Amino acid sequence: MKRQDFLKYLALSPLALSAMRFNTFQKLTEDLTPTPKMPVIFVGHGHPMNALYNNAFTQSLKGIAASIPKPTAIMVISAHWETRGTFVSLNPQPKTIYDFDGFDDCLLQIKYEPVGHPELAKAVIQELPSIKEDLNRGLDHGAWTVLKFMY
Repeated sequence: MKRQDFLKYLALSPLALSAMRFNTFQKLTEDLTPTPKMPVIFVGHGHPMNALYNNAFTQSLKGIAASIPKPTAIMVISAHWETRGTFVSLNPQPKTIYDFDGFDDCLLQIKYEPVGHPELAKAVIQELPSIKEDLNRGLDHGAWTVLKFMY
C-alpha cells in the first residue's frame, strides 16, 4: 500500500472523520511520494506467556515477517493504554512495559526495545490534531510479545 493510500484509509476511520473532512485530508496527502506496498496486519497477542515459547503461534509470527519486506516503521495501535484521549508515542527509544502480573517472572527478563520513529508519530499528530503526543510511553505487552518474534 502506498503511504498516500494508507493515510487516506486512516482518514476514513471514525476518529479521523471527526478531526478532518476527507477532501481536506486528500489535498494534504496528494503530493506524498509513493512508497512500496506494505500490508496492514492485525495480530492479537494471545496469552502473554507466548513470549517465552517456540510454538505454532510464535512460528507464525516469524513466518509473517519472513514473507513481507522489512518495514522502515511499524505503527502499533494498542488497546492496552488506559488514557483519556488518544495518544501517539514520540518516544525515540521505547522501553518494555510489563503491564501485567500473575505470570511467570521469566517474562520480566525479556527486553524488547526497538528504536522509535518520532517523525512518523509527529506526522500522524499533524494530520489528526485531536491526537495528543506522549513522550515517554514504552511498548506494552500487546506489542512487544508479538514484535519480538517478527523483528
